[in-house]
Amino acid sequence: MAFNTENRKIADLYQRPCRYVIPRYQREYVWKESNWHELLTDVKFTMQAKDKMKWSHFLGTIVLNSFSAKKKSEKIEGIVDYEIIDGQQRITTVYLMLLALYKQFKNIDSEVSKKRAEYIYSTFIVSLSADSEQIIMIDNPELDNDIKEVIDASRKGKSLSRSNKMYNLFKYFSDEFESYDFSTLDTFLNRLLEINVVEIISDQEEEIYNIFEVLNARGQKLKQIELLKNHIMKYIQPRQEDFIDEAKEKWTKIIENNSHLSDIDNLINHFTKCYI
Repeated sequence: MAFNTENRKIADLYQRPCRYVIPRYQREYVWKESNWHELLTDVKFTMQAKDKMKWSHFLGTIVLNSFSAKKKSEKIEGIVDYEIIDGQQRITTVYLMLLALYKQFKNIDSEVSKKRAEYIYSTFIVSLSADSEQIIMIDNPELDNDIKEVIDASRKGKSLSRSNKMYNLFKYFSDEFESYDFSTLDTFLNRLLEINVVEIISDQEEEIYNIFEVLNARGQKLKQIELLKNHIMKYIQPRQEDFIDEAKEKWTKIIENNSHLSDIDNLINHFTKCYI
């Protein structure tokens, strides 16, 4: 099995010169306020417990594919592209949390807070290419414009439009941090960056999908229909973006046509019975 497994901290994931690419066929961002609240509560607990006990939060396993994230023509010199196989929700959420922290440091408007804001932006929000171009770290075809708008609004102190798909997520963390002074905000940032993850990286496409299936078959974190989708996408040929996009559209249509089911996994049962 050709993959590397490393213990990382959040800081390690966001301060290296890279882009995290969301596969075109992957499910949309689906985390809700309950998920954001759980992450926020965990970080705040580490703030309270730091001086009383050795405690660090574990965010789970991130599975990355370093083989086929981008075509050669789309690659940027000095930037490593990682396709996110498992961990999109967590990586995107933490990224928006960092943007909300950046915004609040700017709002405090002291010399030291403005420096801390620029540190967050240049270290965790963008990566620097070999040509000194600032590259946004999240590459998501479904959310690119929305994420760019959040970054632009934070940089220029503008309001974010409610039509933005990231509006509720960004507002949730922005509202939380609005009452934080510099010291509290700085402590929160440090505890967030200390959160632990296990990172699995492979350059063999079929192998990385196998890892995804094994991880998500335990505890049923995903619906069986999502695991089936992953299995289909693993073997689909040819491995071309247009063909993958067409497959994604067909899959989405199937799911939409069965949205009346109380449990989408029942689609597998119905199909199997009819097929047999």
